[in-house]
Order: sequence, then structure tokens, then C-alpha cells
Amino acid sequence: MQGDARQLPFEDGFFDTVVCINFFICQRSPEDVRRILFEAARVLSPGGRLIVEIRNRNNILLRLKYGLARYYDGTLEDNPLALYDPAWLIRRFRRRDWT
Repeated sequence: MQGDARQLPFEDGFFDTVVCINFFICQRSPEDVRRILFEAARVLSPGGRLIVEIRNRNNILLRLKYGLARYYDGTLEDNPLALYDPAWLIRRFRRRDWT
């Protein structure tokens, strides 16, 4: 099935596990990330597992690599390389606060 992660075509609590791997790196805005997290939590059953992989903005090597990427990788012109603060995401997961 193909769909928009910001508006998933599933009922509330439909999945026991939701996995987002190599996904948030290419989201265009923080609002898209918040909406996707909201949808992932919405379709997750009570007590379910949400597995998310992010690029840690606290990793100095990733910050350097992504900062220089536009100079050596022409495919990035239309694709963002987003880094995230793990503490920010963890707080929102715990509180289910997607604002």
C-alpha cells in the first residue's frame, strides 16, 4: 500500500508496531515531522511499539558531513538532510506531544 505518512489510511490503534527507518531524514519541515509522529502514534495500539531511526544532530561528524554535502552531492538540491535532537523526540514520544 502506498500513502501519505501525514494522513495514514488506517484506524486508530490498528498496528502493534510502527517502524520509521531512514525516513525522517528527508522530511521537508518540522510540521511534517510532527504530523507524521502524530499519525504514527494514532495508528499505534495501546502499549504498542514505535521504532524510529533518526540522524542525531549531536553527532559532530554527521553535522559536518551534511553541512558539506551540498558541495559534493548534486542530488541533494531538492532533498533535505535533516538532523534531530534525540531529547526533543523522546520528550514528545513520552508525552505524545507533537507540537
